[in-house]
Amino acid sequence: MLSSYTFPTKSSTHKTYILEMLTMDIVLEDYEAVLESRDDIVGVFVPSSTWPQADLTIRQNLLDLAWHEKEFQKKSTYAYVVRNATSGLYIGCLYIYESKHREYDAECIYWIRSSQKHMFSLFESELHAWIRDILGVQKPAYPGRVISWDVYNSLS
Repeated sequence: MLSSYTFPTKSSTHKTYILEMLTMDIVLEDYEAVLESRDDIVGVFVPSSTWPQADLTIRQNLLDLAWHEKEFQKKSTYAYVVRNATSGLYIGCLYIYESKHREYDAECIYWIRSSQKHMFSLFESELHAWIRDILGVQKPAYPGRVISWDVYNSLS
């Protein structure tokens, strides 16, 4: 259960990234990253997802960010912006949800900005290490990444 873990509002990975709670304060920066990466994000959260829609507005994005911020405050789910530790560049996002399956402690979804795809292996390995070593989550699920959505959804 996520309630057994402490989720910081700001933290750093082992080397390259800083993670910050996703908030409404970065709406324009988030909007730009989401639209730039739309083709790579569609289907990341679940295969049937069409988010983000091509006609996503800044206002709709602000509402999404407000929702993520409130969920973090309520300690129900945790959404982070991932930044380059040196430049501060918005690299991608990480979302940590309660797992739907008892085999896992958490469901972790992430995406990387399209212009940063050349860094995906490092991005992914550092996020996995941060989740394991800093948060202490020993059984995270990475549906659509480490485990296919079909296999994940078929678990009891």
